[in-house]
Amino acid sequence: MQGPVARGGVIPKSTSGGFLGEVVFGGPDKRETQRAGTGPVFAEDPIVPVVVAEPEPTQQDASPTAAELTAIRSILSSSERRAWNRASRLPMLVHFAAVWGQILAGLGLVLIFPNVATFAIAFVLIAGGQHGLAMVTHEFTHYLVFPKRRKLNDLVGAWLFAGPSGLAFDLYRHRHFAHHRLYSTETDTKTLYKRDYTGVRFAVECFRSLCGLDYLQQVVNVLRRARSDKHDQGPHILSLPRAMVPLIGSQFVIAAVLCAIDPFVYVMLWAVPLLTLTQLFSKLRSSVEHLPLNSESGEDPEGKYYKGTSGPFARSVRASLVERLFLSKVNFCYHNEHHLWPQVSYQYLPRLRRRLVEHERDNADRKTLAREATYLSTLRKFWAGK
Repeated sequence: MQGPVARGGVIPKSTSGGFLGEVVFGGPDKRETQRAGTGPVFAEDPIVPVVVAEPEPTQQDASPTAAELTAIRSILSSSERRAWNRASRLPMLVHFAAVWGQILAGLGLVLIFPNVATFAIAFVLIAGGQHGLAMVTHEFTHYLVFPKRRKLNDLVGAWLFAGPSGLAFDLYRHRHFAHHRLYSTETDTKTLYKRDYTGVRFAVECFRSLCGLDYLQQVVNVLRRARSDKHDQGPHILSLPRAMVPLIGSQFVIAAVLCAIDPFVYVMLWAVPLLTLTQLFSKLRSSVEHLPLNSESGEDPEGKYYKGTSGPFARSVRASLVERLFLSKVNFCYHNEHHLWPQVSYQYLPRLRRRLVEHERDNADRKTLAREATYLSTLRKFWAGK
């Protein structure tokens, strides 16, 4: 049975508490480090998706304003925020290791069965895994992996996940926290989603990523922003050379290992996917998370939010099994939930989804948050200009 399609930022009113999709991760608040007293529910964890049928929306509505989003955040108590700040260790280890496992599986496939078909499959699998490394980095960025041991959190995140995925960890954290403050505005540090995918422009955007142009643009934007922010950081000035050490170091180690096998393997099954297809996956995911459909736009044309939405725009989606391989690791598809409660670990985001559904059912007269059936269904709507 096909999942629901939300139009105009409307979430279908559901009598079920379930929701299958991406999640967003926790936040930097030092107080949110108390260990949960009860473990998370894994029935809706990213490895075992649960599909829940919901009715089709029958009306369109405006997206919530910033003030209304603040009111929605109050449905989660401060004690719940503290309890849901830390993930259960064993499942987290499995989920994080699975990302590297996908990369190793791709490499193993082409090394054991070298031919054109296995190379193509490996290329796509590895790019999906590299994108997954960046999504896991997001958890470390919000201090959600080792919240009470922040130096260890940053060391592991920078060297084992951010660096291999092509991210300078400290710069990424600085830009990402700014994104949380500024998303959907002109000064948002994330710009990949501000694209037009209508008709042939969709192919143009894919071409930009697959040629490496998007990666180069991102590098330029990051360096430019890092320089311009130096005067505003006070005692917390970022050291650009120091931030680059884990990135350069981890890439050097990967290059040394893969070149020892065969330089072709490093170039064509690591460097090229990282600079091309991985960037396309990242751009498509970011667009699904933050780009309003035309039908969701223009509520406040003179306002400060992108495409005239009445408030900062985010979208949660359901993620199919295939989409989870390439576009949505660690519950990344619950993006609305993440922006509402960035201090909550990815493992608890399905619970937040149920809480939101209950809140919307009890407040049927209020605006609801944008949700779509899948990444693919959203991209189809972008292409059709809906």
